[in-house]
Amino acid sequence: MTTYPTIPLKEIEIEERPQERLLRLGASALSDSELLAMILRSGTKGTNVLVLAKKILKEAGSLQNLAK
Repeated sequence: MTTYPTIPLKEIEIEERPQERLLRLGASALSDSELLAMILRSGTKGTNVLVLAKKILKEAGSLQNLAK
């Protein structure tokens, strides 16, 4: 799984962004946090969407728990 620093998503190399990886490699190549980040679409000030998605998943435990 790729580790993302808290920098704007637009500053991450294009080929490492979740949407581009999804198109290139398919959904099975993405982590749960990357899939959630695609749904969220944006982070908060100082926290990019990928870091935010990881924090949400850590707190919830899993994508399945978020659906409950």
